[in-house]
Amino acid sequence: MIKYIFIILILLVSCKKDSVSNRKDEIRGEAFGTYYYIKSADEKDLSKLKPSLLNLVDSINQSMSTYIESSMISKLNRQKSQQVDDMFIHVFDRSKYIYEDTNGYFDPTAGILVNYYGFGSQDKTSYNVSLDSLKKLVGFNLLHRDGNKIIKAYKQVNIDFNSIAKGFAVDKFVQLLKNKGFKNFLIDIGGEVYANGIKKKNKKWRIGIDQPKKNNNSGSRELSAKIKLQNKAMATSGNYRKFKINKKTKKELVHTINPITGKAEPSSVLSASVIADNCMTADAYATALMAMGYKKSTYFLKNKSDLEAFIIYKTKNGEARTYITKGFKKLIID
Repeated sequence: MIKYIFIILILLVSCKKDSVSNRKDEIRGEAFGTYYYIKSADEKDLSKLKPSLLNLVDSINQSMSTYIESSMISKLNRQKSQQVDDMFIHVFDRSKYIYEDTNGYFDPTAGILVNYYGFGSQDKTSYNVSLDSLKKLVGFNLLHRDGNKIIKAYKQVNIDFNSIAKGFAVDKFVQLLKNKGFKNFLIDIGGEVYANGIKKKNKKWRIGIDQPKKNNNSGSRELSAKIKLQNKAMATSGNYRKFKINKKTKKELVHTINPITGKAEPSSVLSASVIADNCMTADAYATALMAMGYKKSTYFLKNKSDLEAFIIYKTKNGEARTYITKGFKKLIID
């Protein structure tokens, strides 16, 4: 589940991302092709939850990881099985809603195009067909759920939940911690975050958003904004670190594919950070805003009272600017 989003937790700036920690108020490790980090402000031993968290990671992978051949999604894509579990159904139903709400700009069936351009789990050399032929296999409306079975209009339709599953994983982590009695914590899986309750000293959790920079080999970070977050999720999508140059055309190809056009061309949006009640929702809409571009995404957000967004976009003359919703502005720390 690789999707590059770029958030820095302010509280982690001075911390190393090693997977070993003896502290009782934090857990860190690797999952879903990236890192996870959990910080608690409660007087409880958070480290005891690690076995349960790892079991949860394994369950999510077995349901939705396209990198595991035995997973339900992999079997479904190979026409080996139509059966899925409750987690898959939850993500499927939410994906269908967001697909329709964004007029197709969020589309998990676009994974076949991600593979075509060489950004996915499959070798793009396996696609010996034209782009126009592949586009006919893209569209979440080509899928139908009948109970715990997923029916595809064409057997070649490929499902890829990479743009929503990591957010879903954050939500499952949140649910686990709440069930275990934790009230004040922050969860970060590869930059997708949820802040619950408060930090110590009655302060809200602080999160920073990266300034988009390409070819930043120094590892240094420059923030576009810092915000305070409480009982909300935030996810960020951006193309500025995962891209490639077409050897023939010399044009840039990006991993956020436009499902409408089928093209991997950069949009005017450099990064989109979305705040929502849950991380799965924030994750999916951040991806959609990237594909929409500046004009369509800002028009879309005017009618979405349940979302707040911070968009960094590029003008026609190449100047970087920001669009910030009113609710998001209230969270920014000066």
